[in-house]
Amino acid sequence: MPFIGGFSLHKNELFITSGLGNIYSINAENGEILWKKKLLVQFSRPPLVFKNKIIVVSDDNQTFALNTKDGNLMWSHVGNLEEVSIIGGSKPVVTENIVVISYSSGEIYALDHNDGTLIWFDNVTSGNFFNKSSLNDIQSPISIVGDKVFVPSFSDKFIAYEISNGNKIWNLKLSSINPFVVSGGSIYLIDTLGRLLCIDKINGKLLWAVQLKVSNDGEEVNWYGPLLSSNKLILNNSDGQVISISPFTGKLLSKINFFEELVSNPINIGEQIILISKKGTLFILG
Repeated sequence: MPFIGGFSLHKNELFITSGLGNIYSINAENGEILWKKKLLVQFSRPPLVFKNKIIVVSDDNQTFALNTKDGNLMWSHVGNLEEVSIIGGSKPVVTENIVVISYSSGEIYALDHNDGTLIWFDNVTSGNFFNKSSLNDIQSPISIVGDKVFVPSFSDKFIAYEISNGNKIWNLKLSSINPFVVSGGSIYLIDTLGRLLCIDKINGKLLWAVQLKVSNDGEEVNWYGPLLSSNKLILNNSDGQVISISPFTGKLLSKINFFEELVSNPINIGEQIILISKKGTLFILG
């Protein structure tokens, strides 16, 4: 495989998507391939496994729902093709029987998990004629919290919808490609301008903002995170810094400097925080 789109662990099965269009079901205990499905498309997103289905989204904006037992196709969906896009995208999300998917065209679809029929639809680029970017991708993970679904995009829109009918609750003018955190009544995310934002989950109002360092001696600084752990927001960057910030005030609490470029979002496992550098070094923080 030239690259792995992603994987999901469900019970004792590991489901993997690949850039060659292959989908694998693998026994997680012994590595045995249980089944393999070949589709003539490219995958660069992780699959979603829910009930008896594995749902995958291809780079050419198609969605396939396969039976987890044998890989047989149960239903499919097709969006509009986008000529220019970023490789990857948001993994599908699901609640009860509604699965929400996004395409690189900026389209959002809520489909019935059972048969793929349309429940509601929106396009985050609608009316966005003066958008500074020609990319309509939705790279940040979509999140469902209660009866709402939150969708950040690369095209200057962050939208909260009612999951049942697609009604918009609020719509903010900002772009993001990072994952975001929903905790209590607040949302925390880093936008493409390098700002850490705290947003009211109910009405979308900005509660506070912190401008992060975006360059060092002319070199762009990329930020990863945030991760909420032990009442601290943890962020790291390509300059080798790891910082913690108060989720209540935005105040800087601590800073650690490493001498390697950090390239991934911080991961919380138990009481440890895992960081990975470009050189392949694994840093574990308490």
